Amino acid sequence: MKRIFTLGILLAVCALGVFAEDYNAVRIEENMILPDGNIGKILFFKEWNDAKKYANDKSQWDGYSVWPGALPAKTEQDYGFCTKWHQADENEDIQKISAIMNEMGAVYGITFIHNEKQIRRGTLTNKGKKIRYAFMDFFDESHPAYIASKEKREDTMKTIDEIGDSIGNAIVPKIGGPSNNELTFEQRLYMLRHQNCPLSATGNSRGGRGNGRRGGAYEPPLIEEVRHIYYDDGREVYGYVVDFNGNIRDAYSGAVYQYYSVPQEIRDLALKSLE
Repeated sequence: MKRIFTLGILLAVCALGVFAEDYNAVRIEENMILPDGNIGKILFFKEWNDAKKYANDKSQWDGYSVWPGALPAKTEQDYGFCTKWHQADENEDIQKISAIMNEMGAVYGITFIHNEKQIRRGTLTNKGKKIRYAFMDFFDESHPAYIASKEKREDTMKTIDEIGDSIGNAIVPKIGGPSNNELTFEQRLYMLRHQNCPLSATGNSRGGRGNGRRGGAYEPPLIEEVRHIYYDDGREVYGYVVDFNGNIRDAYSGAVYQYYSVPQEIRDLALKSLE
């Protein structure tokens, strides 16, 4: 019995070693308390190229859907997506994270927190005296919060489509060509993706010049126009826009995201708005 128990421990240690090696993590810590109060396993990395392999591993949220809400979460306890800065000595839990990252020379920490019908991907970034915590939630589509947010989004999109159709059908006959109702789905999607929009019209009533601190973003140069990003089924990708230099920006502040902080799927879809 003792031999079997020892063998089991060795197999578990080997499996953990292979797991860490697969992603080139410099350390793995179980049962860490995250800034949002959740408890999860954190993989720590020195390089983003290593961290992104784990962060973008879709098998971690296979069968789950991204949060359909358009706006960022107001707090870390809300559903959706959010980025918040914390002082490294803010509390005991964040101090532990900061101490491990400094000890290992780690810049990034990635975690996937599994709750009932919800998975939260959290990204920690060590900035010396500060720790940035960003998260994005994925849901089983039967989750009550997901259903409520999806219905709200669909109602909003229906209103926007009705307004767009009435404006489009009134303008197009004046310049010639087919009306919105005569276009195929592919043609309408192409037009939506390639419509130039003022940055101030993407959702920020203050003109789209934020403080550049959300989502790993920095203060952007002034830019007049961007394009919205759409899924292939015609749904808009909320929260993101793309400029003509290929930078993916926050739709509400106009700040530029670090390229690899944006999910791979959204980066690929952004390219379709520039083709």
